[in-house]
Amino acid sequence: MLFSERKRMLEIINKESRGESLWTNEIPDQLRYKFLKFVVALAKENLPRTYNGPEEDLDKTVRTIISMEQGNEIPKLSSYVRGCSDEEFPDILEATLVAFARLARGNQDTIKDNYLKYVNRLLESYRISYLIEGDEVVEFSSKELHISIVAPTLKLLASEKRFNLVEKSYRDSIKELTNGKPSDSITDAGTALQEILRVLGCKGDNFSALLKSAKSTILNGYNSRYIDAIDNLVNWVSAVRSELGDSHKVTEADKDDAWFVVHTVGILILRLSKK
Repeated sequence: MLFSERKRMLEIINKESRGESLWTNEIPDQLRYKFLKFVVALAKENLPRTYNGPEEDLDKTVRTIISMEQGNEIPKLSSYVRGCSDEEFPDILEATLVAFARLARGNQDTIKDNYLKYVNRLLESYRISYLIEGDEVVEFSSKELHISIVAPTLKLLASEKRFNLVEKSYRDSIKELTNGKPSDSITDAGTALQEILRVLGCKGDNFSALLKSAKSTILNGYNSRYIDAIDNLVNWVSAVRSELGDSHKVTEADKDDAWFVVHTVGILILRLSKK
């Protein structure tokens, strides 16, 4: 690491030590340039040699993927990376990962591992509030909360088929936050909590009925004190979902409301999954 980079990182550490939060969704020019140089080098080192060359193959594939999704003509990757909006940059991260998987020949896992390690480290070094989990970019409000709650929850839900519906709803709640729809996020997080209660054998068509069922099945005995905490949290999530979810258009939830629900539901899922 050169002097200028060490100085930049030291400034970040000093600011954070004073309690300043630096996490942002604004993508600086330096990060865009570093990302572009990295993916070109990764393509040259790992993709098959073709008539057009691995860099051109990667460029074409990434632009095709994004164009088909967005319905827009995409310029050369080098220009697009430097000039796209901050909101479009996560699409580039995902599309590039998909492109490498399509173009690789037998070394997909190695390329993916190198890509994820570098890009996630790069995003963190500039305190960008995105992280690539699996094949998708997820947005977070706090790195610490993401590492301790969201990431373990996603890993758990992906590990067992019985959690498929729970995982879909929980992932949808995070996607809606990334798409700027906190009310939809709250609704999806509430659905995830209902689904895991059903997976664990609880009966009922709503939170109240499901929790009542839980108290006579999975939350009895020594969990008596925990039942009260669960009761309060579930009732709170249910109330927020009713008042701020997308089924209630009078009051619009904000991002902080939604993140609190997502983290609360994640904690409950991790705890309940031990049953």
